[in-house]
Amino acid sequence: EIEEAKASVRIEAPQIERREQIDISDVNPVLYAASSVVTVIAAYFLFQFSIFVAAQFAEHPFASDLYPVERFANFLRQALIAGLSLLTGLTGLTAVGLFLLAATVALANIQGTTPSAFPLDPPTSPLSLNDCDKDNSIPPRDSSNTTSST
Repeated sequence: EIEEAKASVRIEAPQIERREQIDISDVNPVLYAASSVVTVIAAYFLFQFSIFVAAQFAEHPFASDLYPVERFANFLRQALIAGLSLLTGLTGLTAVGLFLLAATVALANIQGTTPSAFPLDPPTSPLSLNDCDKDNSIPPRDSSNTTSST
């Protein structure tokens, strides 16, 4: 029924490429965890700095006799505080992502699987279900399929 509807509308679904599994056994998850800690520290200092800047603007408001100058100064103040807040949030999300990457790689290294074999990663095509062995271990590379250009 879906295929008939596609044919009547003449829309073709994009072809999804198969994922190539990569051996991550030599990837060090401690590096990603340490990077996550450094990024959390940076996010903390950015948060403290944004609070400091907001407090300084609140304690020392800009006053001018020219209305456009005062409005432009208020705009710059709001833009600076918003930019610092956005930078703080992005840095915090980066820290969370690095931590989750470290946890995923560590779990994969402990279990001897690839992160793409985890059930949290939905299959991209029916063929991706057969890419792994029964125990989700990395299949050995077939050297006969590789082509070399000379």
